[in-house]
Amino acid sequence: MNKIKVIFIILSFVGNSRLYIYGQMTSISQTDSLLKEVFALDQKYRILLDSLAQSGTVPDIELFYKISKQDSVNQSITFPIVDKIIKGELSGLTEQAYRACYYVIQHSDGTSQLKYAPFIKSLFNKKIISNEEYMWFTDRLHVRQHKAQVYGLQTCKFETGDLMLYPIYSGYRKAWAEIGETFDKNIWASFTGDYLPVFIEENEFVIIIHLKDPANNTKGLKNIDIRMNGITIGRTNDYGFFIKKIKKENIPDYLCFKSCDNEIKYPITVSEDEDFIHIVFVFQ
Repeated sequence: MNKIKVIFIILSFVGNSRLYIYGQMTSISQTDSLLKEVFALDQKYRILLDSLAQSGTVPDIELFYKISKQDSVNQSITFPIVDKIIKGELSGLTEQAYRACYYVIQHSDGTSQLKYAPFIKSLFNKKIISNEEYMWFTDRLHVRQHKAQVYGLQTCKFETGDLMLYPIYSGYRKAWAEIGETFDKNIWASFTGDYLPVFIEENEFVIIIHLKDPANNTKGLKNIDIRMNGITIGRTNDYGFFIKKIKKENIPDYLCFKSCDNEIKYPITVSEDEDFIHIVFVFQ
């Protein structure tokens, strides 16, 4: 692999889809062809989305609906096949078919990703998917679970226009080396100022906040005080963004968002194994 890419988490919208039934009598060749078609459909709208991003064109919301609907259809086809592979009832597919399974799982929700994580690991161990693809999946699953990233490849671009890198475990260099990759600091070169990478230890926790303007959800609210335990710990920037690393033992019961004429208490509820909370809130 020549270059590791940082990838974006795309907000998906729920759409209805027709379910496809994978039959028990389907042959290996038919299954293989079906999965190759699934892969083509998985990539169809994402290729269009990438081309729009490269040209600086804002995609229409309808495109996200199409992606979500197609993902749902692809999952209804692929998950029963993967279940048969896991049970040892199906084997001998081509590498492209197995890779189709990877991408469908990669583009599914956190519950499905967690369920099929051992299967993804087996594809990696067999060198069916690349180091980069395994790193993408691992980081995406961690972010879905509100855990720090292992490799640091997951970002999120918000309606307000800013791009954030999710928190990263401090042992990321060792993780890269263990997978056979040399870490390249240039992958994070675009993250500066308030958006510098945040590295954490096991006993640390990150508070991430995006406060949005109620009159315009694509606009952040700046200069809103963020208060914890009665103390102001910072202010939102021009995009309504704020990030703060604290010790897990100091996680508060709530945060206060305070402007010159309003103050709101926001309750904090996290589990012991979570490493960050990401609050997106319309401040009124």
